[in-house]
Amino acid sequence: MKKISLLFSLSLVLFFSCTDYKRPSQGRFFEVLVVMDSTQFQSPLADSIRATFGGSWMTLPAPENRYDLRFFSIKTKKDLEYAKQARNLILAAPLDEKSIVADFVASLLSDEVIQKVNSDELNAIRLEDKWVLNQWILMLTGSTQESATAYLSEHQDYLMESLNERERKRWMYEVYDKGRQVAHEDTLWNEYGWKIGIQHDYNKHIDELGFVSFRRLLANNDRWIWVWWKDNVTDLRFLNPTWVNAARDSIMEKHIRGSRENSYVQTEYRRDIEQQIKTMNGRYTIQTNGTWRMENDLMGGPFVNYTMYDEAQRRLYMVEFAQFAPKLAKRNFVRQFESMALTFETDSLFKGYPDIVLPNE
Repeated sequence: MKKISLLFSLSLVLFFSCTDYKRPSQGRFFEVLVVMDSTQFQSPLADSIRATFGGSWMTLPAPENRYDLRFFSIKTKKDLEYAKQARNLILAAPLDEKSIVADFVASLLSDEVIQKVNSDELNAIRLEDKWVLNQWILMLTGSTQESATAYLSEHQDYLMESLNERERKRWMYEVYDKGRQVAHEDTLWNEYGWKIGIQHDYNKHIDELGFVSFRRLLANNDRWIWVWWKDNVTDLRFLNPTWVNAARDSIMEKHIRGSRENSYVQTEYRRDIEQQIKTMNGRYTIQTNGTWRMENDLMGGPFVNYTMYDEAQRRLYMVEFAQFAPKLAKRNFVRQFESMALTFETDSLFKGYPDIVLPNE
């Protein structure tokens, strides 16, 4: 099968709204409306959609679905209008399918795009805010169901990250809806050269050169943020996921202590850990998702860690978010943490140094 990037050129897609006014999208966070013909709800393509977008998130204390999928079929004009209001929408139908959904997908495409789909040069088209505001749409198609299914299986990580990225941006508005503690952020900026969005009810816990933490202590939902940094780092050949895990454990043994003597937070290596190397806010980043446990105590929960290198500052950062809430589902909170991480900023003044040795990948 030929590989081709997702199509972002709106000039190739027809029938866009002629008015600037659009209503807000409808739907809950982490909900995806999957529009297919009802006869295909148990098809290989539907199964692949379930596995990709609705599969279990295994780095939480108890597995939870990555997204909540609702399969929906179009039979009337009212059904169509309902689907077009969805916040997250997947339109899944190959062009050889005899169905209302397939006809609708074809009606949205230009002749040039249809030709690419029929030759399987193009199997996925992602649209933003087509019918309503704050909308993510994935049109999953192909010449046959087999080609659409194969494409999704091959590109599932990329397509999933597309939706994750949109959800994180949405969460930023939700997380800081009640305000940010600008005074705390300004202090961090002026004293240490970095800042991160602090929600309205987090309290500063530890504040020392090289390590700062904030905590939001509630009876059933304890959350905390910590930031560690090291200056004058120019040789990054040591930096890899294994080093990140060991360094985190060492930092937490010192700073993230429990109420019992000799109790402290460590990584739970008996459960799944996901690590990915990426660029976030222009910085080389290793993201780690997993669960923590309390040494010498019966406690645990999820965490997400970002180990980032700021080349301009010659500084290595770790930014970590974690939670202890045994009676609550964790998925939504971890996604909130991922959104909060996007607010991390530094006072970088330079463009980098020629003597920096980059990490081995």
